[in-house]
Parts: sequence; C-alpha cells; structure tokens
Amino acid sequence: MKVEGIRSVTPDTPDPMPRWRLVLDEEALRRLGVSRSLVTRTLQAALQGLPSEVRFEGPQRIERMVRFPNDGRTSPETLKGTPLVLDDGRALTLGQVAHFEEASTPTLVRRESGQRRIGLNIRTSGDLGGTAKRIESALEGVKLPEGAFIKLGGKIEEARETQRRLGLAILAALTLVVGLLYIALKTWREVLVVLATLPDAFAGALLALWLAGETWNISSIVGMIGLFGVAVQNSLVLITQAKSLMAQGLPFEAALREASLGRVRPKLMTAGAAILGLMPMLFGFGGSELERPLAIAMVGGLVTSTLFTLLALPSFYAWVGKPKTEAVAEYH
Repeated sequence: MKVEGIRSVTPDTPDPMPRWRLVLDEEALRRLGVSRSLVTRTLQAALQGLPSEVRFEGPQRIERMVRFPNDGRTSPETLKGTPLVLDDGRALTLGQVAHFEEASTPTLVRRESGQRRIGLNIRTSGDLGGTAKRIESALEGVKLPEGAFIKLGGKIEEARETQRRLGLAILAALTLVVGLLYIALKTWREVLVVLATLPDAFAGALLALWLAGETWNISSIVGMIGLFGVAVQNSLVLITQAKSLMAQGLPFEAALREASLGRVRPKLMTAGAAILGLMPMLFGFGGSELERPLAIAMVGGLVTSTLFTLLALPSFYAWVGKPKTEAVAEYH
C-alpha cells in the first residue's frame, strides 16, 4: 500500500543478526545411544569452555577453563566435526546426531513503558499533518496481535500538541479581544461590527495559502493570530472616530462618512507598511521557509481585511450601529 506524502520508511533498529539453531536428531540419539547431556557438555566445551580446578598462587586465585581449540572461525561446518566420546569408548561426531538451522535474532530490543516497541522512521514531503492522517486511515484495517497497538509519535505528536496549545491561545485571545472591545465601545452591536472584520481576514489568509500551495500549519496559525491586532485596530479606529464626530454634533451618517473618508490614507499606509515588511519572508529573503506560511497568511488577511474595512464596513456599521435615539427621532 502506497501512501501519498511518504518519501521513505526505515526501521529505527539495526538489522537482525544471523544465528544458528542446533536441532537434535532424536532417532539418531536413540540408535547410537547418545545422551542429550553429552551433546550439551560437548557444545559448552567447544564454545564456552568447562571450568576446571582452581589454582592458587599466593593470595591470587586462578580459575582454569578447558575448551576446544578455537581460532575464531567457528561455524556450523566445523562444529559438525566436533567429536563426541561416549562412555563405552566409541567416538562419534556432532553431525551424526544433530544438524544446524539458520535463523536470525534481533540486534536491539527497545522498550517503552514496560512494553517492547518496534519503531519505523517515516520521512515525509509536503503536509506533515495530512500525511499523518492518511497513514492513520491506511492502518485502520490492519489486524494486530492482542495487546499490540500503533501510535504515531515524533514530530507529528509535537505538532499536534502545539496546535492544541495554539487553539487554546486563539480562544483566549478572542475572549480577551471581545472583553476589551466591550469595555471600549460599551455596546455589543459595535463589538459585532468590529468582529465582522475577522472572518474576512481569515478568508483572505486561507485563500492566500491555497493559491501559494502552502498548508495549514503552526506557522500559518501564528500568522492568523497576528491578524487579530491589525484587523481589529482598523475597525475600532473607524468606529471611535465616528463616535467622536457625533459627540461634536454631527449626525450619524455625516460622522460615519467623514470618518470613513478620513481613514482611507492611514489604513492604506498601515496595511501597506505591514505588507512591505513581510515581503522578505514572503519571497524567502532573509527568512527560513518555516516563516513563509506566516507571511502568506498575514499578507492575504491584510488585503481582504483592509478592503472590507474601506468598502463594506461603513455600510455594515450604518446598518447595525445606528443609534436608536436618532432612528426614533427620524421616524417621528
């Protein structure tokens, strides 16, 4: 099964080591009268050695081991010729009563939380989160032995934890922004007018990411958070200036028109300066490729939020935020 986005898969443990397994021929053991213990002692003497007498030289204790000659080239072929001397004086070879089977054994056994773990290093290209979801979908139908489970870790685990924390940070930022706006404006209608800029900013950021071929990642989320300040500031300045002109005696429509026209140049200068400052990161000059999604999200959001503030926000505010007293006076 091929999963899109995976470049290579390698195990995180070395290759298994070869080993040889001795298999006794039960029929030959009975026919020749060879005991299992004799085979065991002979192999131990050939490979490890057998303890012999202990000799003392003054206070020093010297243990002696007796083993077969070994030139470091022990192999199944040489072990087959190992002599077996029976109690009745007969001499046989190990190859007459046993044979060797080739097998393998793990070089390294990893454990985590008291359980054995087999890890795979997966190198991805493109969207890490999307590739992780495709891997999880591909593994849903895999049947595992009882007690075994599959878990994705490493960078994707860190990324998901970071996204969770950023989600909490966004929620906290929105709550704080709404609270401060209500303290400054005193009415929920005007708070709604200011918050209406945020969906347009987010839509522009998402559209810019899609056009640039970038993904929704940690860097772009940070760029979204950065849009809060600029988008909210432009709307808040428009409303506060309109209310200031109304306090000087201008009608609502005249005050809104004056505030909208008077803020065109400052808004364009603010958005233009921010976009120009992000250009080096946007085109990769002096910044890493991790910063590019942040710049793309902010530039796209600044464009749409600025256009909304200049073109649509005055009409929306005229519809939602018109003072009730003035509306009643005009009605009578």
